[in-house]
Amino acid sequence: MSLLYEKTAMILEERIRNETYKVSSRLPGEDKLAAELNVSRSTLRRVIQLLETRGIIKRRPSVGNFVVKIPRTKRLYAYVAPGLSDPFHAEFIRLFNMMVVGECGNLLVDDSSHTSADKIISRLKEENVDGVVFCPRNVDKSILLKESGIPALWLAAVPKCQTVDYLVVNDERGIKAILEHLRDTGIKSAGYAKGVKGSLVSARKAAFIKNAKLYGVSINNKWILEVEQDGEEGGRELFKKFIKLKSRPEAIICYNDWNAVGFIEAALSYGMDIPGDLRITGFDNIPLSQFYKVPLTTVDCHLSDFASQAHAMLSNRIANISMDRQVHIADCSLIVRKS
Repeated sequence: MSLLYEKTAMILEERIRNETYKVSSRLPGEDKLAAELNVSRSTLRRVIQLLETRGIIKRRPSVGNFVVKIPRTKRLYAYVAPGLSDPFHAEFIRLFNMMVVGECGNLLVDDSSHTSADKIISRLKEENVDGVVFCPRNVDKSILLKESGIPALWLAAVPKCQTVDYLVVNDERGIKAILEHLRDTGIKSAGYAKGVKGSLVSARKAAFIKNAKLYGVSINNKWILEVEQDGEEGGRELFKKFIKLKSRPEAIICYNDWNAVGFIEAALSYGMDIPGDLRITGFDNIPLSQFYKVPLTTVDCHLSDFASQAHAMLSNRIANISMDRQVHIADCSLIVRKS
C-alpha cells in the first residue's frame, strides 16, 4: 500500500498536470500547501523531495519551490546493460517492451559498456525515467545507481548492497541440470568456458566448481577457460585456448549460448565433430540455439516469464518506493538437443 506522502505526491502531480500550478510558477508556501493537501509540513517536505528526484519540482533555498516540468501521463522505463548486441539482452528488451507498450508506456535503452556510472545516472535523470531495469557488470555502478534515488531492479544479485531489488536466474540449478545430463550420457570430465570477465558473472562458474564432483564429473583448473572478449568472438578465442590444452575434457560448459555458438563454429572449422569429439552446452536458450548448425543443448531461462516478473517488480517499486526489498530467483530448465 502506498504511503501518505506517495499518495500526496500523486495528487500534487495531477495539479501540476492540469495546470493548477503551471511550469515556472512557484508553489504556495509550505504552510499553505500543506493545509491545501491536508498533510503535515514534514510529509509535504518528503513530497517535495520525491518530486524533485523525479525532475518535476526544483527547490531554491530561501526563495521557494518551483514547477519545472509537467509530469508524464505515461511511464518511461529504461533498460541499461553492457553489450546490448548480446542476443539475451535483445530478446529480453523485445519481451519487456511488449509489456511496457501494453500499459501505453515507453522504453529507453542504453548500453553501459563504455559509459561511466555517473553519466548513465545523469542521462536517466535528464530523461526523468520512472524506473530502470539494470544489468550491471560491476558492483560500483550498482551502488551508484542505488544512491541516485531512481527506482531500479537489478538483473544480478549485488552482495555489497543489501537493499536493492533484484531478479536472477537460478544459475546453480541450471548448472546442476547440465552436470546431471553429462553424467547420464557417460561424460566423466568437463571444463568451463566464459567469454567475459567481471565480478557479477561468476555465479555459473562457482556452481560448476562446487557441484561437478557431486555428479561424478572430474574438473581441472586448466580446463576453466576465460578470455576478455564476449559473444561469438569470445567463443572462438575460448576454443583457441581449449585446443592448446595438453589434456582435454570430454565436454565444455559455456557461460552462455552466444559463447557456445562461437566455440562450436571454431571447433567445426578446426575439423572436430560436435558432439562426437566434444560435447558442448550453453545457457540462456536464445532463439538461435535451436536452429544453429549443431542444435545447442542449453538451459532455458523462460525469458518470457522472466521479463514479465521484471516488469511486475519494477512497477511495484515505482508505485511504492518505500516498500520492502523485492528478491526473486527465477526457475530454469534443461533443453537437450544435439550438441
